[in-house]
Amino acid sequence: PHTNNSTESQSEGTMNGSSSIQLANTTLKALASKLSNVYLRLNQAAYAIIALPIGTVLSIGPILLHEKKKISLENVGLFMAGGEALGIIAMKMAEMSTNGFILSRPHDLHLITALISVSLILMPIWSSNLWYFAGISMMVVQAFNSASKPVIGESLYRLATLLQKDSCKVFAQANMFRRIGNACIGSLTPLIYALWSPSVSFYAIGGFLLLFLAVLLFVSCHIHDIFQANNDPTLRPSGDKVKDTNVARRSSTIHSLKILMEKSILNDALSTRQMLFQHDSKTADKESEHTGVEKENNYVSNKDIDKNMASASVIMSTRNADWDYIFFSWRI
Repeated sequence: PHTNNSTESQSEGTMNGSSSIQLANTTLKALASKLSNVYLRLNQAAYAIIALPIGTVLSIGPILLHEKKKISLENVGLFMAGGEALGIIAMKMAEMSTNGFILSRPHDLHLITALISVSLILMPIWSSNLWYFAGISMMVVQAFNSASKPVIGESLYRLATLLQKDSCKVFAQANMFRRIGNACIGSLTPLIYALWSPSVSFYAIGGFLLLFLAVLLFVSCHIHDIFQANNDPTLRPSGDKVKDTNVARRSSTIHSLKILMEKSILNDALSTRQMLFQHDSKTADKESEHTGVEKENNYVSNKDIDKNMASASVIMSTRNADWDYIFFSWRI
């Protein structure tokens, strides 16, 4: 009787531990889903906000270069043509990149945002003697604005796939925000240029873009902190230490969100299976107590458990390369 009571108390304690683990997995899954939705909204906003500088450049940029920097109309046209040509090249480079444009993800978006905002602020700062720097700043805004579309578009598609949302609706919302922003900038900046100051629009929109960049960096760092606290990307499913040579995977915010969500789903499946096994073991103990027959190793032998764990490890390591960065553990 003493042995049976201790076995029951141990089973109850294990069941309570499994319930707490399942609750933690549910919390992790909810947190990963919430962070993914927040990051999706930020990327949709980035798709619209990064278009504000190009709207400013196309509406009042040539007027500023001609009136304030004393650049001839011919040279203004050449600068704009050069900026559009560079934009085509930058856009193709961004479309063909696999790990990110110039920098790895998500730092390519951070780089584009920083260069566009700084170049927009510098346009009215250059004196008329350094007019060519003002023209170059305008070209940088044009070039990196073109590169931003495929960079953010890829992020939107990956996030929509991760959250199982319709990518067409996600893109439609982002394009709606972008068109609204362009319409507002196209109508307001000429009025501000004529009625207030030629430089206010450049400073205001450039500063707003820098503020948005700070928000992007904060959210990205917060996601990486949560990822590091819940996962060790240098552990294989078998538990062995490996050297991660893929820098892009370590730095990708969307990859971190994907790992968190997949880990929570995996842990839910394992904890559910463990609870079912414990329930079967407890039922077997009760049956053996009533019948007086000791069942050897309950329902499942340790050899079968090891075999199942090895099979699960093989499946997890061969199914997808991303699983190489998930911490995989199973206690019985």
